[in-house]
Amino acid sequence: MHILYKCANLLQKPLFLRSCRKLYAKVPEINTVDRLGFNVRRNIRVYTTISLSAAGAVAFYSVKSPSEGGISTNGCIEPSPSIYVPLEGSAKSTRVDILSVSTLCSLIIADLPYLIMAILGAFGAAYFNIRIPTLLGDIINVLTKIAQTHSISFSALQAPSLRLCGAISLQSLCTFLYIGFLATVGERIACRLRAMLFEHVIYQNVRFFDEKTSGWIIERLTADVQDFKSSFKHCVSQGLRNGAQIVGSSVAMYRISPTLTAALLGCLPLVFLVGSLIGSQLRRMSHAAHEKTDESTDIASEAFTHIRSVKSLAIEAQMIDQYYQSTCEACRLHEYLGYGIGCFQGLSNFAMNSLVLGVLYLGGNLMSRGDLDAGDLMAFLVATQSLHRSLAQISLLFGHVIRGASAAAHISEVLSYSVSSEATLYTKNVKMLPEMITFSTPVIRFENVTFCYPNRPGKAIFKDLSFEIPAGKVVALVGESGAGKSTVLALLERFYEPITGKITLDGVDIRDISLSQLRGHLLGYISQEPEIFHNTVAENIRCARPLASQSNIEAAAKAAQADDFIRDRLNGGYNAMIGGGSSTASAGLSGGQRQRLVIARALLKNAPILLLDEATSALDAESEFQVQSALQKAMQGRTVLIVAHRLSTICRADLIIVMHKGQIVEQGTHDELIRRKGRYFELLQRQGGDNDSPIFS
Repeated sequence: MHILYKCANLLQKPLFLRSCRKLYAKVPEINTVDRLGFNVRRNIRVYTTISLSAAGAVAFYSVKSPSEGGISTNGCIEPSPSIYVPLEGSAKSTRVDILSVSTLCSLIIADLPYLIMAILGAFGAAYFNIRIPTLLGDIINVLTKIAQTHSISFSALQAPSLRLCGAISLQSLCTFLYIGFLATVGERIACRLRAMLFEHVIYQNVRFFDEKTSGWIIERLTADVQDFKSSFKHCVSQGLRNGAQIVGSSVAMYRISPTLTAALLGCLPLVFLVGSLIGSQLRRMSHAAHEKTDESTDIASEAFTHIRSVKSLAIEAQMIDQYYQSTCEACRLHEYLGYGIGCFQGLSNFAMNSLVLGVLYLGGNLMSRGDLDAGDLMAFLVATQSLHRSLAQISLLFGHVIRGASAAAHISEVLSYSVSSEATLYTKNVKMLPEMITFSTPVIRFENVTFCYPNRPGKAIFKDLSFEIPAGKVVALVGESGAGKSTVLALLERFYEPITGKITLDGVDIRDISLSQLRGHLLGYISQEPEIFHNTVAENIRCARPLASQSNIEAAAKAAQADDFIRDRLNGGYNAMIGGGSSTASAGLSGGQRQRLVIARALLKNAPILLLDEATSALDAESEFQVQSALQKAMQGRTVLIVAHRLSTICRADLIIVMHKGQIVEQGTHDELIRRKGRYFELLQRQGGDNDSPIFS
């Protein structure tokens, strides 16, 4: 068995490598994962759950070859736009709930030889399962003649026994091959599907992530893909083999006794009619159970995402109660579903056993009349048992079909969201090629910008907003919470598009610049909550510029005042693992230290525009001083836009823009605004003029 496995593995390896090249043909030496500093060959985690839900279907897009789309001239990832289905004016496209033969073939085409071998193995196993009852009947006939006449030598059993042993051996070999090859096909389909879904999701615009929770997305990537893979493998293997055995057994039974076969098969339509009626009810129950399971998943995801708030509010008991109520309701629905599936299978077994009893009765009657001998009846009974087992396995597939169809429906829901509005903007439909971008310290202009969030279409955040951020200057945006300060940064990064108006860099509309250039090279962003990826310190900094050398990384860390704590406090220095599974708390990183790592990332990126979104508002006085010192170096020679609350940060700005309800009400230097005694002065007086106080919150 070990030798057979090794041989099968050697056969599979070349084709698998070719299929991987096809799958990742669009990814250059710096692929999507490596840009974040991840090693794609390690730390692979798979979380699986079992869920039953409503039947549905899945729409897949085809994987294109390198010649059809892939790597852009600037080395950035270029998605193939033809695989997406856009719907103008909406983030969601028309649902396609039918999995066509062409789309399924596009998913499995790379491993088609293995699928064919698996199918042949399944048919081979089915064939020998059909032959075994006939060969067994031959042995029974020989034994009967020996017992009755004693004129036949016992050696007459040798030939039929050898034929039976050969059939059993070949049946075992075919079973091994089809299960092994089908496992290969199933796992690779799951791998491609996960990569496909991840690419589809990660290129979604921010509106998608505003609407969907991270728990919902992870459920689609893990549990639903696992359910679809498992169902695919069961349906292909068990469905093909048992289907072939049903047909073959029926033919074999007819050849033995047409009378018994007609009586047996005549009862089957009634059995399937009852089964289909029960099945329709189970599909509705499955849908309700899965929806309730998703609800409990969202509750848990929300609680763990906001765990500090949960603990600070001391609402653990309320969250436990809410989660318990949701899981109890899901449990109740799944219990009903389990009893329903048990009822379905129990009735199926009762029906099949009743049919076997009828065969024995009618067969005995035919034997008494001399129309059937003992060996033929034995062969017919064994064939009936084979037919029974095959029909029972088909009925067991019902749960897998429901589970797989439900998973396919959820996958289809993800794929139904158009990403052309975001993904193709990285490299397509732009007027400025990478070599044309020569901004050093560009002037930023908002010209008559009107905007409202997609999930709040009736509430305008900006209406005809116009202002200018001078080249090479530090500009602070201030105003009450909800005035639109962070929205300005979101529009600059093109997380959202303005309804009317435009935003320009040195007169160039940012819509004429590819997103890969805008976000990857022109804009540097530092937020209040620094994002640390699960990787080494060096890779966390390098993700801003994947080709940067170790000396570049260390120089950026020194400029961000992070080099000392990296070397002195982290075990392993720049190779220390932080973030993700290796939490920042266990790594000993404070908020200020994490912020300085992000500043080092921005310095390494060396973008001409720096966006700071309340980068120091959550820090204590000592941490803020260290971060401010690092920020001063990061701001040199750049156009800087700061969303700030603290006066100590605002005073250093070359220009202060005061916002109120989405409009510019004042702008000038700190001293100029104080002399005018307008809204800025009023809010400053209200807070008493403390440099460390948040004057606009």
